[in-house]
Amino acid sequence: MTSMTYQEKILAGIDGLPDDVLAEITDYVYYLRRKVTLPDFYAAEVQHEVLEYTLRSGRKDSLVHLEEEFANYDQQFPRD
Repeated sequence: MTSMTYQEKILAGIDGLPDDVLAEITDYVYYLRRKVTLPDFYAAEVQHEVLEYTLRSGRKDSLVHLEEEFANYDQQFPRD
C-alpha cells in the first residue's frame, strides 16, 4: 500500500467518530510523530517513565516492608 492509500483509509476510518475518540486519535498521532521525528527525546522520555515507575514501585515495596517490620514495635519495645 502506498502512503496515500493509508491516509485515505485513516480518513475513511475516522469519519463520523465522536469528538472524544478523535481527540484520542490525535494524541496518538502526535505520540507517533514524536517517536519518529525525535527518537532520542522519545527514548529519554520512555527511560524517565520506566525509572519513575520503578521508583514508585520500590517505594511502595519499602513502605510495606517497613510497616510489617514495625507493626508491633510499641509492644515489643514499650517506652518507659
